[in-house]
Amino acid sequence: MQILIASFKLSGIGHDEMAQVAEQFAPVFKDQIPGLYEKVFLSDPESGTYGGVYKFQDQASLDAYMASDVWQGLGADGRFVDFTVNTFGVFEGATRTAHGFPETAMV
Repeated sequence: MQILIASFKLSGIGHDEMAQVAEQFAPVFKDQIPGLYEKVFLSDPESGTYGGVYKFQDQASLDAYMASDVWQGLGADGRFVDFTVNTFGVFEGATRTAHGFPETAMV
C-alpha cells in the first residue's frame, strides 16, 4: 500500500464553495481511479488548508494517478494553490494489525 497526502490553500473561493467542489468530485474517486482504496477529503477552515489523504494499492497505482488528468487538473485549477505533496510506503504488518487495510486489501 502507498499513501499520498496532499494539502493546498484556496484562492478566490471560500470554505462553503470548497465543500461543494469536494461533493461534486467525490464520485470520481469512488469509481474512476484504478488502485485507489480510499480518499479522505481534508478541511481546516481556520488555517485555510484543504487537501486529501489517499490509500493506493501499490506504487504503480499512485504513479498512474499522479499522471492522470484528474491530478493534473487539480494542479492546474487556479482555485487551489501552495500545494504540499508527500508520499509514503506502509509498514504492512503493523497496519494490518491496526485494521488500517481496506477489506479488499486484506485478502
